[in-house]
Amino acid sequence: MAARNMQTSDVEYDSPLKRWSPLLAVLWLAVYWFVFFSSHLPNASNAERTTYRLDVISLLPEIYAGILGEGSTPSSGIRFLPQRFDLLLVAGLIVASAFAAGRLILRALRLFGELDIPTRWGLAGGLGLSAISLFTLACGVAGLLSRPLFAAAFVALLATEAWITLQRPLTPAPRPLTPSPRWLKALCLAVAIPFLWCMLLGSLLPSTDFDVKEYHLGGPKEYFLAGRVHFLPHNVYTSFPFLTEMLLLAGMVLEADWERGALAGQAVLMAFAPITALGVAGVARRIGGNNAGWLAAMVYLTIPWTYRISIIAYTEGALCCYVVLTLLAFQVWRGRSGLSPGHRVDLGPLLIGLLAGSAVATKYPGMLLVAIPFGVAVLVTTLRSPVRNLRTILLPCLLFTVGVVITFGPWMLKNLVETGNPVYPLLYSVFGGADWNDELQAKWKNAHPSLLLKPGWGDVKGVLFENDWQSPLLFGLAPLAFFGRNKKAVLGVTLFAAYLLAAWYLFTHRIDRFWVPMNSIMAVLAGCGLASVLGLDVPFSKPVTSSKKKIVKPAVVAIHPGALLRKGTITALVAFAVIYNLGFITTSLCGFNAYLMDLTVAREQTLTRSVAILEWMKLPPGSKVLFVGEAELFNARFPYAYCTVFDQNLLEQWTAEKTAPGEWNMRSPAEIRRKLHDEGITHVFVNWNEILRYRTTYRFTDFVTPARLQQLVELSILRPLPLPESISTRPWDGVDASWQNEIERWSPDLKVTASGAPAMLQFQAFQVTDEPASQVQ
Repeated sequence: MAARNMQTSDVEYDSPLKRWSPLLAVLWLAVYWFVFFSSHLPNASNAERTTYRLDVISLLPEIYAGILGEGSTPSSGIRFLPQRFDLLLVAGLIVASAFAAGRLILRALRLFGELDIPTRWGLAGGLGLSAISLFTLACGVAGLLSRPLFAAAFVALLATEAWITLQRPLTPAPRPLTPSPRWLKALCLAVAIPFLWCMLLGSLLPSTDFDVKEYHLGGPKEYFLAGRVHFLPHNVYTSFPFLTEMLLLAGMVLEADWERGALAGQAVLMAFAPITALGVAGVARRIGGNNAGWLAAMVYLTIPWTYRISIIAYTEGALCCYVVLTLLAFQVWRGRSGLSPGHRVDLGPLLIGLLAGSAVATKYPGMLLVAIPFGVAVLVTTLRSPVRNLRTILLPCLLFTVGVVITFGPWMLKNLVETGNPVYPLLYSVFGGADWNDELQAKWKNAHPSLLLKPGWGDVKGVLFENDWQSPLLFGLAPLAFFGRNKKAVLGVTLFAAYLLAAWYLFTHRIDRFWVPMNSIMAVLAGCGLASVLGLDVPFSKPVTSSKKKIVKPAVVAIHPGALLRKGTITALVAFAVIYNLGFITTSLCGFNAYLMDLTVAREQTLTRSVAILEWMKLPPGSKVLFVGEAELFNARFPYAYCTVFDQNLLEQWTAEKTAPGEWNMRSPAEIRRKLHDEGITHVFVNWNEILRYRTTYRFTDFVTPARLQQLVELSILRPLPLPESISTRPWDGVDASWQNEIERWSPDLKVTASGAPAMLQFQAFQVTDEPASQVQ
């Protein structure tokens, strides 16, 4: 009987639900783990083979043997780490100056001393990177992309923050009354460090992603080479808000080289992962206690999606960050009174607005995902305040709006000046837009449809478990957060996560990475859930302000054998998930992972094929290539002209006039030659693979056909350059059926014979001929 009354870590059961909840938790995790790990990997599968997670699990011993035992190869090894030292130095300077800028902003908002450590550093990192991005934009628009200027500005930020820190008494960060045990901190750090190391090394490799080469890096490269940020009519994507791309540009400026600077900039973007983890910890510890904060940060850093968006220069890493930091800033504000001591205005809503605006400056969907819901949340909070008057209602909303305008407004102003449309190319029917028309708008809408009325269980499965880069720790552990103490706060965060999922499902074309910003919120719930089922969800207490008060340490309690078995089972399931995730991210299924490869070799392996062919052709010095169909051109070291599929086609613009839909009049040979000469074009390269991909998805102009190129040859404007059959063609049997049908319908000339077998013409190269003497004016 005495043993029965012994105090345990499990609270006495006072209801059937509490009595059965530990067993239900274990059963839920077992079922979810089975469903998750028995599902297939859609992106790794193809028509010939379906790849399952069980396949990866069976290879884990081999994967870890390779990680732990693989030595150096002729093109890879620790001896190539010094190639990255300058990149790490540049990235470190940018990130350090961003933290300095963020800390200065928090001081200006009179919040710095009131924030706990993860909150302070998380908010400082997010605010600072947004400020560095705006600084780069301002310098770029002014044509001041100067290495000395950037270096001086960043050093000045560091010096100012260091001086303030040394001059003022050190402000101790508020601490919870019940700190986390050292073993838990050590365990979470030990788990996170290998993931962070892989992220850092992966971010320092050349990109293989199409979108990154087309505009995430391609746009900043063009700005760097031009010496200023300006309108690029041939690449509509560069008119999007470019918060992360400005950080890439800052890396180029400090490196004084667009190619190596891009690698340094990618390392800066990787910093969003640990900053997001700090934000996740800050939110989770307010809901489930300090232990939940540590566990939530660990969960976020172990998600394969976190790794993937950290080694590829997507915008989702930053959007994840600003989603959770805005929620954290809202929590901070909710925990404060409307007026600070001395009746000074509480600037908390301004902080929320700065972060929400940064989300929109990262990507237009940030308006729907962050700015609108938190604008409503600020308004509702003021309306529910016990003291309601015109000032207490309007002032917080005004401050929030000012914050959004500060961080997102410059991008609207840039677009307004350049195109006449502040959100170009969106809302074309309202604002119009330079270099845009009804035909391009129709193509854009066709390629970016809302699937509001198209229900799809497959899309939901992709979020819950059937996605290559999802982690079982998110939706496996998140429901268990309701077993914790602070159910009201858990419900609020759950509703926000549900809103993010609904917004993705209802108002986007449901690309998988578009729902990834929800992961930072799910990690909060997962950390709270794990803490609750392990009995670690100690409440987060008000900070101790008096140095005389003692920190309360958790009492040592006995643990029931059944509870020990339950916690051991849950710990084993979580450990298996972490082991799987770490092994998985080091495979090619999660991205280009030649971590310590010679960067020269890495560049050769990641070249766009069109660029590789032209480098192999060794064009004469001074050559400039017009690419037709190809837009993945960041790593081209020679001059070129191009356009994306959603812009006016340059070959069409420069050689013909459109008289009616599907009808053109060719310009005179003299006009065409003069235009090509004025643009400096010496060669034309056509990628029929890309054109067919666009024709069967986004659409592509009917003007460009093999017959049209042959017409320019017959006009003595272009001269074909021979390419080996192994390069210029591909076997017909290997061509996708939809492409074969499109070729038969649209341009049978693309079906040719190579080595006596049917083939598809995939690449063509031409040289622009010299202008006949009789036409020289």
